[in-house]
Amino acid sequence: MDIKLLISDIDGTLLNEKKEITEYTKKALNNFVKEGKQLILATGRAHVSAKKILDSIGLEGIVISYNGAKIIDTKNNEVIYHNPIKEEITRKLIEYSKKKNVHLNLYIGNDWFVENKESEKSTFYKNLSKIEPKEIDFYDLEKVETTKALFFEEYDKLKEIESELSKEIGEYVDFTYSSSYFLEILNKGVNKGTAVKKVIDILDISKDNCIAFGDELNDYEMLKYVKYGVAMGNANEKLKNEIVHKTLTNSENGVAKFIEEAVENSRRSYLENIMIKSRSNRSFENRVISKEILEEIVNVTRYAGSARNLQGIKYVIINTKETLDKIFPLTKWAGAIEWNPEISEGPSAYIMLCSQENLNVSEGMLNFDMGLASQNMVLKIKELGYDMCIIGSYNKSEVNKIVGLDEKYKSHYLIAIGKGKEKISIVPGKEGQLTYYRVDGEHFVPKLPLEKIIIKEV
Repeated sequence: MDIKLLISDIDGTLLNEKKEITEYTKKALNNFVKEGKQLILATGRAHVSAKKILDSIGLEGIVISYNGAKIIDTKNNEVIYHNPIKEEITRKLIEYSKKKNVHLNLYIGNDWFVENKESEKSTFYKNLSKIEPKEIDFYDLEKVETTKALFFEEYDKLKEIESELSKEIGEYVDFTYSSSYFLEILNKGVNKGTAVKKVIDILDISKDNCIAFGDELNDYEMLKYVKYGVAMGNANEKLKNEIVHKTLTNSENGVAKFIEEAVENSRRSYLENIMIKSRSNRSFENRVISKEILEEIVNVTRYAGSARNLQGIKYVIINTKETLDKIFPLTKWAGAIEWNPEISEGPSAYIMLCSQENLNVSEGMLNFDMGLASQNMVLKIKELGYDMCIIGSYNKSEVNKIVGLDEKYKSHYLIAIGKGKEKISIVPGKEGQLTYYRVDGEHFVPKLPLEKIIIKEV
């Protein structure tokens, strides 16, 4: 992933269930920015509330507030963009709220207005946003062109409000949900996705270099617009079903974990980076790999551990086009996602791992030896600038015939080698959600976070 810009929602995304941003997440975001990348917060909150979150992280930058209706650069407090609801439409919302006796928030300028600041809903929202409302009879407002309007009711009631208002003013406004009890009304065409587009145009960054995180329906357009939209583990079901990339929940530092795994690797050691890059490639360029290079790769297996030091693993080098073309149809590359490359994308060479028959070593130890030898080869392959895929699913009897393998040897694995054409990215995974997936030729590998694999410390 070549990420230059990170856009994140706040509630349910950056903030945990206690409405706090953890020190772990703050550190990850600061490290991200220190690498010359940029962070943008995109929220349904008012700008003043969002800026407090940015300040708590210790950063400055652009904030998309009111679900995309306003964009402000906090470095100089410059309003980059503002698209409020027109006055006559706002007045219709006021009339509706009074007629139906439903709670309405209005956001005008830098202020949040309610008709009863002591009500249970006003108090709840105040505690959530950390800003103080202004109380006024909405009829007494001199200027009612509002950046955003918000109805605060139970979900079934909100759906009724949306249905009724859609018939009356639907051609002038858009509706979205920032939670199951917040229905937000914005001027037509306003959403986080359109706001992100405006920002990246200003910053001259491609959406292919952008990653965005969110958990609710008001994040949908934003997550669909950028190349790497990521739904939180606690996300709305629509997002979970339609957004390809997933991360851990907000209470598990999902944003920070994804950054660390998929983006932030510049501080890792050379060897760690080689290990991270040593993922299976399944699509290769058409080029020749010499016998000498393949021998150099096999040579490093001599330094791998071996049960009782019997060194029973033997190798077959395959790099002639005629033989490669015969073997390719007999291989299976990605059973979990039911995908195989075309023969034109096949590897430039194979190294076959074999064992001697009647070797006085258990099957378990033999596989352990092969794992050690394979890992040595994989690291050497990456060091030489090539890519690989370890294939265990192939028609062994037919491949053995093609290469003329002596009957005293048993074939176990093929290591396909070539110059990879696809990107490989490691992303955070959860128990039960560890299947590989592909998007636009990029292959994603979910991995459990460290705290999920250390079961005990004594």
